[in-house]
Amino acid sequence: MVSKLPSFWIVYLVFFGFPLLLLGKTEPLQTAFRHEATKILFPRQIDAFVLESKTTYSPAEKLGISLQYVEPEKAKVDIFIYTKGLDQVARDPENSLAFAELAAMQRGVQQIEVRGFYSDTLISQQVKAHNVGTGLVEEPVVFLSSSAAFRQILTPDEKPIPDSQLQYSWGAVAIFENHFVKIRYITQEDGRETMFTAFLNRFGFLLLEPQLQGKVVMWLNTYTSSPLSKQGKLALDNVLGYAESSPLIRIQLPKEYTPWKTRTKYPYSKELLGASIAGQVREQILTQDFSPKPFLGLLQVLSVYPELKADDTKARVSELDEFLMLKTAGKLAETLGIKTE
Repeated sequence: MVSKLPSFWIVYLVFFGFPLLLLGKTEPLQTAFRHEATKILFPRQIDAFVLESKTTYSPAEKLGISLQYVEPEKAKVDIFIYTKGLDQVARDPENSLAFAELAAMQRGVQQIEVRGFYSDTLISQQVKAHNVGTGLVEEPVVFLSSSAAFRQILTPDEKPIPDSQLQYSWGAVAIFENHFVKIRYITQEDGRETMFTAFLNRFGFLLLEPQLQGKVVMWLNTYTSSPLSKQGKLALDNVLGYAESSPLIRIQLPKEYTPWKTRTKYPYSKELLGASIAGQVREQILTQDFSPKPFLGLLQVLSVYPELKADDTKARVSELDEFLMLKTAGKLAETLGIKTE
């Protein structure tokens, strides 16, 4: 099991490349967290990883914060956001700043071994580049990553760790919105590089959200104006691709709102399912409240359904006809127990 950080810990500054001690105060998190300077919204959960805590370092204007995600019994991820006190952490076309930070991470691991906290340390000399958002946004985010393995034999307060297990670690660095963004992924399970890469891509997508959400709203406008046209279907495909990739978007499809799913070989299941997802995505982006919105999905379904039914009698679903009558009468939300302002 990967050990957890205590709530108030003096940690070695392995990620920032300085041979000194760093003071950090940790607080638990029960909700999503938005980093105001970069506008990154950290969701409560990224796949199997749950957001557990935020640590603020001193001095905060230089060393920033870190957030920890944990996959119980399997892995933990620390995400650091900081400036090192620089007035400008510019875009880095040559990746020189990112390379320097990655090298600092590697030196930090070596320093900890010298101090006697790690043993059996192996640091990879291979550096990989991960381009997140290529083809989706004008400015993709580039992470540089490397890996290491080590055995932690002492706790931070220098107590021996019996039967210490070999740990595998991946580190990644990017520059985003005038900040360094650094990731450290640690697990005791060998062969999890693909899991690290998957997490990195998912997290990297969070950095693209401000650029992407404007595009998604345009796609949604195209879709809702003509949902069954060629342009509308293409726009919907883009929205669905975004919804699948985004760690923020959360979709619920309760059976009472999707009665067509019980029909055998219903010919328009894809169209109605897409409508439900589109309605939920729109509401989440416009309100920045990334919780499931199945009722808003149903309303979008009821906007598309009459067009389908007008073109093909096989599109009829009696429950949707009832919903349409209730909607026309202004009683749909009340009947379904939905509170509206």
